Amino acid sequence: MHWEEWGPYTGEISAPMLEELGVDLVELGHAERRRYFNETDECVQRKVHTALKHGIRPLVCIGERLEERESGIEKDIISRQLKVAFGGVAEKDASMLMVAYEPVWAIGEQGTAASVEDVRIMSAHIRGLLEKSSAPSHRRFSALWRHG
Repeated sequence: MHWEEWGPYTGEISAPMLEELGVDLVELGHAERRRYFNETDECVQRKVHTALKHGIRPLVCIGERLEERESGIEKDIISRQLKVAFGGVAEKDASMLMVAYEPVWAIGEQGTAASVEDVRIMSAHIRGLLEKSSAPSHRRFSALWRHG
């Protein structure tokens, strides 16, 4: 989904078109979109706001690359992705937000499945970030944990 209401964005669809089709969930920020289409955290944030404006539930994918994990900055990466993606979301919309943790190093044929312990650690980190959020309703986030 593109963040603009309309325009020449070949390969992406507008939120009004999705809304008209009755779509109620859109996946945003997937690692492949970030990698191949240069989708930034700021792009994801714009898409989150557009989806919410049209009553579409945003499922935001977050995850670190292998080199980030090996450098020990995976929690910093996840914190940044989450903070930027949900920046400026009104408290009334917080219950619409969904998170999918999908470590980039675990995706595809060359990926290595994340262990239960990997997912437990990152799940606790993500939940901790959401609990520290200034808006109490951010605790109502839905979360998906993908691990290979």
